[in-house]
Amino acid sequence: MNLKSLLAKARTVAQEQLPKVKPAATKALAYAKENPDTVLLGITTLLLFDIEDSLEDIEDNTDVSAYTDAVDHLDRYGR
Repeated sequence: MNLKSLLAKARTVAQEQLPKVKPAATKALAYAKENPDTVLLGITTLLLFDIEDSLEDIEDNTDVSAYTDAVDHLDRYGR
């Protein structure tokens, strides 16, 4: 399957789904225009959750790195 045929299939599916999605998208846009503070608060909350996950990953990797460094040091300079 080449890129052109894949794009053609994607366009066909998008055109079929557009009548189903358009009313919901219109309502969502209207809500966002009427309540930008709520929308921004939601986006900020999602970003904070993502940042929290990243910080936890960094913390986990730091523990592994510290352990690896300690073992390497003991192997080089004796126990």
